Formats: sequence, structure tokens, C-alpha cells
Amino acid sequence: MADSKESALKLAREDAAQRSAEEIMIIGGGEIYKLFCGDIERYYITFVHTEMVGDTYFDPLPGEAWKVIFEEAHTASERNDYPHTFRILERNSAP
Repeated sequence: MADSKESALKLAREDAAQRSAEEIMIIGGGEIYKLFCGDIERYYITFVHTEMVGDTYFDPLPGEAWKVIFEEAHTASERNDYPHTFRILERNSAP
């Protein structure tokens, strides 16, 4: 268990090294994403194409800071009520 962002990243890096994992995944709620947004190098995001009512929203990413490296669109189906697009975005390198 971690009591700070720094200790959480340290524990995650140690665990990833032991498992030979290439990535650390941040899976959270809105506050967790906000806390780690400066450390994220890649996003895996599903954009659901509908209007939803809720109390937490993912802030748009600044376009100049990110590039889409994968995109796959899906129509509504028996399995998925809404059309959606899955994207992988990577942080652009600093100039």
C-alpha cells in the first residue's frame, strides 16, 4: 500500500521490474488520473459516442501534446449499445 504518489510509482516500478512488465497501468477514477497525468506517457482510451450524465468527466487532452498511434472504430451492436472508438495516444517528445 502506498501513502503518496511517489511511493505508489516506486512500488509500481519495482513490481513491473520483477514481472518484466513493459508498462505500469494507472487505473483510477477522476482524481487518480489528475494526480498522475504528468507522468503518463501513453493513454488507452475508449471514446463512447453518446451524451452521458455523470459527475466525473475525463478532461480533453491537448492535441499538440499527444499523437494517436492506434485507432479502431466500432458501431453499436448487440454487445455494445453505443458506437465507440478505441485509441492509443502517446505523448509527443519534447522539441
